[in-house]
Amino acid sequence: MPTQIMAPWAPALAGSIARELEKQPFVSFQFATVDEHGSPHVRTVIHRGFLFDDRSTNVLTFTTDRRMTKYKELFNDSAFELCFYSHVARKQFRLRGVARCIDDTTTPKLKLPPDIFDQLKNSAEATVTLIADNDNEIETDKIDYLKFPRSTASDELEYPLLSPEVIAKLEASSGEEGLDPEEISAQLTPPTEEEWKNERRRIWNTLSRSIKSTFRKPTPGSRLTEEKIKLLDSIGRGVDGASDEDGLENLVVVVLFVDKVDFVDIGYNGQGRRLIYRRLAGDHWRETAVCP
Repeated sequence: MPTQIMAPWAPALAGSIARELEKQPFVSFQFATVDEHGSPHVRTVIHRGFLFDDRSTNVLTFTTDRRMTKYKELFNDSAFELCFYSHVARKQFRLRGVARCIDDTTTPKLKLPPDIFDQLKNSAEATVTLIADNDNEIETDKIDYLKFPRSTASDELEYPLLSPEVIAKLEASSGEEGLDPEEISAQLTPPTEEEWKNERRRIWNTLSRSIKSTFRKPTPGSRLTEEKIKLLDSIGRGVDGASDEDGLENLVVVVLFVDKVDFVDIGYNGQGRRLIYRRLAGDHWRETAVCP
């Protein structure tokens, strides 16, 4: 029985990211949110890998400063859209979904789908439903909107994401015979608060000293004064008297739970192709081929 089910779009995305990392030290994407007035805001952020360093989670991450406006925007409306383009692979991915945050006081609140055990038992990969050419796209878009209502980063979210400790235990016992299905089902739990905090620490440990120092700088967007100019200079020269750990309190790991993917493969078969993936429930996805 598989312990995490990779979404049908995830291998292409992971492969494109890997190809980009062969050419450059990091991968960035454009991340858009809306503020309390409904105005859009977009910025470039650095991809920090898949959650728990496991691409089968289907969950992407990046880091931000809790003093940034996007952090506040996500606690007003957690909806996001991001766009990643791989120049090497000539593929574009637009991902839509809801975000959650891990900081020193907040961890995501998740619950598993009620049929999570059946999903894992019956399939080694995400279920994909193909849509006929004559389906009404406008109507299905309405259904998607109703299924994923507006939420904030502090709201509970139903998503098929298992605790890493649970996954390790299930994988260790995968070869055993006579396992009780009810006992296995009872073990299935989402990540614990401790696991979320450990993930935040893990990602912090992957950051360079230069990046860590940015979390000690004056509040982003605040007025630049002589005092702040001096502080920025001392931080830049590494003589501000602080340690790397002093910026940790401002670190936020933004966790991206995807509901929709618009995938364009520009070089496919000389003509290009475009696939739309929509998550219906759990790891059930609907795939629609549309004109590029």
